Amino acid sequence: DAYRRSLERLADLGNHSELDVARAALDLAGASISAPQSHVGFWLTARGLPGLEDALGIGPPLKQRLARWLLQYPGAFYAMLLFACGMAGLAAPAVYLMIERASPMLVLLGLALSALPATVLAVTLVNWLVTLTVPPCRLPKLDFSDGIDRSSRTVVIMPVILGSVAEAKAILDQLVLQRLANPEAYGFVLLSDPVDADQPVLASDRAVERALRHGIVALNREWGG
Repeated sequence: DAYRRSLERLADLGNHSELDVARAALDLAGASISAPQSHVGFWLTARGLPGLEDALGIGPPLKQRLARWLLQYPGAFYAMLLFACGMAGLAAPAVYLMIERASPMLVLLGLALSALPATVLAVTLVNWLVTLTVPPCRLPKLDFSDGIDRSSRTVVIMPVILGSVAEAKAILDQLVLQRLANPEAYGFVLLSDPVDADQPVLASDRAVERALRHGIVALNREWGG
């Protein structure tokens, strides 16, 4: 749906047909040999969109150009907004204290006491404004209905805390179930840690480690790891 709406928007902006826009996106993707540039979605909805607009001779509206410029420097813009809102939050007590003809020492004390509430108010306000004005970026879906491509294969990681040999054996059985449920995964990793204790090493830790090592070796031998 995002691709379709991008096609419609580009066609309207440049007085092109949607077919012409689609062909231009496919040509750019076909001319690229590496991901993600070789995927048409890169040109329709991601960082390649300005390149597609240039290929079509389309100039985005001023509002969109401004939004893109701001999104190029999100950290700096966010910090500037926080600073501005924080200063605005400190301005109110400062003005009030000056109207009341407070001494410079009292003004400084009032500003110091107001700094934390003003900061909290600034962060809350800026985060609220960001959620209102910046739409979330949708990630393109990956179609794995025909299997996971080798370039997209990954490992399955199981973080666990183990305190006994029995728990280690149960986790190894769970690892087998993960292997059966994810046959196309590149590999499986057991990220284990001992239970909390008041000393660095417990007597049972070495037994748990031996059980895990022997179990992993046996699983690799059985499943060809």
